[in-house]
Amino acid sequence: MPVTPWTSTAQPAPDAPVHVVVTEFRLPRLRDTLPFLRATREITASLREAEGLVGYALQARILRRTYRTVSAWRGPDDARRFARAGAHGRIAAAARAGSQPKAVARWDAPASETPPSWERVEEVLTTASSGVTSPTGAGVGSGR
Repeated sequence: MPVTPWTSTAQPAPDAPVHVVVTEFRLPRLRDTLPFLRATREITASLREAEGLVGYALQARILRRTYRTVSAWRGPDDARRFARAGAHGRIAAAARAGSQPKAVARWDAPASETPPSWERVEEVLTTASSGVTSPTGAGVGSGR
């Protein structure tokens, strides 16, 4: 599962605003990979029914133990609702003591700018993990 292609679940007008969320996880040990991938599969399955989702993709760098997600939502409330409910909410609550995101970034953009390139995701996450505000206006912060 190196990279999953962008999966669109809605087609908003190109100039419609969307709320983009990117995350990066670094697993402490390679043996944490299988449980993490099982949880990811469960969360991904629940995305099919997520209200307000525009699209999503995943990137796995298994040997580096690094996993990235990118999703676009109609708005921040839809993203928050998904994060707190269902499989994602349950799995995230159980993981609080273990695998928290290393970095999380959020920004609003026109739908025509989705999906962001993986290079853009990496740029924003690098800024987020350093705990500074992105020069491009993305709202960023450390997941620590």
